[in-house]
Amino acid sequence: MGAVVYHGPRHVSVDDVPDARVEKPTDVLVGITSTAICGSDLHLYEGRTDFEPGSIVGHENLGEVIEVGGAVEKIKVGDMVSVPDNVSCGICQNCENGLTNYCLRANRPGIAGAIYGFADGGPYPGGQAGESIVIYGAGPVGQMAALSAIVQGAAQVMIVDRHPDRLRLAKEIGATTIDDSKVSPIDAVMEQTKGLGADRGAECGPIFTGLSASRSCPH
Repeated sequence: MGAVVYHGPRHVSVDDVPDARVEKPTDVLVGITSTAICGSDLHLYEGRTDFEPGSIVGHENLGEVIEVGGAVEKIKVGDMVSVPDNVSCGICQNCENGLTNYCLRANRPGIAGAIYGFADGGPYPGGQAGESIVIYGAGPVGQMAALSAIVQGAAQVMIVDRHPDRLRLAKEIGATTIDDSKVSPIDAVMEQTKGLGADRGAECGPIFTGLSASRSCPH
């Protein structure tokens, strides 16, 4: 998946990182649908904290539950959840008393407090993750779809067309271009996504031969 990774003061980028997974019975896996940039993220960006390079940013997240551990009882797959910035187990004595910021399980020695994607917050990656999208057709509608996806924070935007002028414009706005007159667009998308296929697809132009078989363009 794509996520916002901190590399040092004033240097962040959307990088490919390993997909999150359920590791413990109490874990919940959330597919991020919206994430915000907090004012305190500027402290990280400007280098005013000891945030470690390579860490994922993001402690204000909203998303859909896509998997739960075996011990999870109150949350189910399909639930929409707002994720608080502080990490807590929900079942220790402090959590039961409403003191989730003092969770006895998540707070570990040597950290300022368990928090997602922040300095001294423990080993908890942040949630500023984006999705990938492939857009078929680089005409005016396709160009606007690509630009909208970029503005909305998609981690990877691919656009398929065969007209050099259209592909040149798509590249200028930051999209990954695929010339379907030279390569198989399906194979190209699979290569760009390391065999996973795109998370989203948009058909914004003529029907290209063979694209209906692409697993990476759900309708």
